[in-house]
Amino acid sequence: VKDKNVTPVILLAPGTYTDTVKIKGNLTLLGANAGISPFVKGKAKTDVWEVNPDRPTNESLLAAVIFVDKATKTNVEVKFDGLELYRGFSFIEAGARKTNTIVDCVNTVINGAGNASYGTYAATDVFSFSNSATITTTLNISDTYVKNLKTSSVAGKGLTVLNAKNVFHTSSQTPFLGGADGPKDQNPTYYISDSM
Repeated sequence: VKDKNVTPVILLAPGTYTDTVKIKGNLTLLGANAGISPFVKGKAKTDVWEVNPDRPTNESLLAAVIFVDKATKTNVEVKFDGLELYRGFSFIEAGARKTNTIVDCVNTVINGAGNASYGTYAATDVFSFSNSATITTTLNISDTYVKNLKTSSVAGKGLTVLNAKNVFHTSSQTPFLGGADGPKDQNPTYYISDSM
């Protein structure tokens, strides 16, 4: 995906997708459950959150690497909506870039993702950014259900801005921000609200 003037929108039907996608521009991936939250929050803050009975169980499983090429010279925005990011998935931003990256993850299930690689680039975490002092990397994540992470965290190295809202993190052995580590000369800003 190379055209910097167009944001390609790819619609993924229910099924499993394992092909690596190498990008040099914006990209939107819409799964079978785009616009449908994976869980239902209780009315009171102390109520247990539940799986959304109105969300179909036939998910679009993305078990592949989304790789941002280090030669990309423009800002990049990638959106995930209504997917299940499955085992074998990682978002990897290559090093030595000088442009900003924004990732939007909404209405998505993160299920055992992380620990993937592309060429010489490897990512332990689900979202891994280049640890460059000259760029801003942002992860906006909302209405997302995180489960079954054994050695991976959701946010990995190089993350400078996090906006997390309505994130349900359960049945995992690692913390949500376990791998987060912003560039040394920047002050990372992490906002987490209405999450558990």
